[in-house]
Amino acid sequence: MSIEHHRGLVFRDIKAGGWPFLRSFYISHFVLTFDVNGQSVRRTVRYCSGDDQWTNSDWDKDRAVFTWYYGHGIRERGIAGDFTVTYETKYGTLGKPCAGRDGFMSSSFTRNCARWVPKVSYEWLADSSTGARLKSVTAFYRLDYGRAAITLVSDPDSAVPAGMAAGVHPMVIHETSFVAVSDGKKGQYDNIHTAYPMNGRRTVVVPGCRSYGYDCTHLHWRWGGADVPPLDPLEEPFTERKASGAKPGVPYLVKGQTIEVFVTADNGEGDVGDPRSLVNAEVLATAEVCKSRFAEALDGVSNTKLRDVIKPVVVWYVAKSEQPEDTFFRHGFFALEPLEFWSVPEGVSYVVDNLYEWQRQGCDPMVGVSAATVRKATE
Repeated sequence: MSIEHHRGLVFRDIKAGGWPFLRSFYISHFVLTFDVNGQSVRRTVRYCSGDDQWTNSDWDKDRAVFTWYYGHGIRERGIAGDFTVTYETKYGTLGKPCAGRDGFMSSSFTRNCARWVPKVSYEWLADSSTGARLKSVTAFYRLDYGRAAITLVSDPDSAVPAGMAAGVHPMVIHETSFVAVSDGKKGQYDNIHTAYPMNGRRTVVVPGCRSYGYDCTHLHWRWGGADVPPLDPLEEPFTERKASGAKPGVPYLVKGQTIEVFVTADNGEGDVGDPRSLVNAEVLATAEVCKSRFAEALDGVSNTKLRDVIKPVVVWYVAKSEQPEDTFFRHGFFALEPLEFWSVPEGVSYVVDNLYEWQRQGCDPMVGVSAATVRKATE
């Protein structure tokens, strides 16, 4: 962790249980858009030393929270005010599961997790004399995943689609972009998970990602509304308490925000003003159908088993709010502890029986395979 010119607070070589989580994570810049006498005026804000900026930091050992903030004054072209950015980073423990709700899922069916919640809040305080109106604030996050492949999943909102969605999911093969949240409403995809080019870490299974511990980076900005099983914890990850106004299927941690995601190859471009320019359908990874006993029902679903990473992956997470103060990235990340197969609920022992066969094929066994997959595989 360091404070870097033009980048502010930068996290590098983030790990969970010794496994790589992210190679680096930071906000490259903010864009503030104002209405000045009917004209739209944009101002870019980055952290840098100067007379118009101020900064401070604090480490709360008891809460495991690191806080750092900086302020930037803008007084030009009819715009007058102070923009303050506060980083609050929570290092979580393995005290409880990250998915599921008490009373709905047994402890043997859930896994404790390690959380990492690098939320960022901002505030625009306008001078009383200004006639400019703040229209929006956009944060440009750069997530460097390194030599990893990712999957994108849209969580279903009812039980039947949820059962169909469970199982192995395809890798992202080419650069792509999508709207994750639109004005606080569900977008095209709801989460990102990682796979790695090594035996046993080449597939992503929903739910849970893999049975190994800590080797999958989970990023969820929305959980599906299905209550069978109820995976949405309905909580604030930073406090691990009930989230105010949380409802299943609603992206309650990013209220009113619009989030665009750009999945790009790392070609050494570094920070860019607009990541749209980086998406050129370049090849990120190669993959194939995961062929194993329990994956036979997935015939026709291509690219479910990672073969190799061609280019390191950088994900740009671009979040916009139209409020004078708001908080981005409240959902954070998490990684799960290993799944204890000896405690898998009765009735899914087929997973245990075929554990080694799956791993030999490079397809990780999980309890999250769909009922249809199980029936076909055991006939």
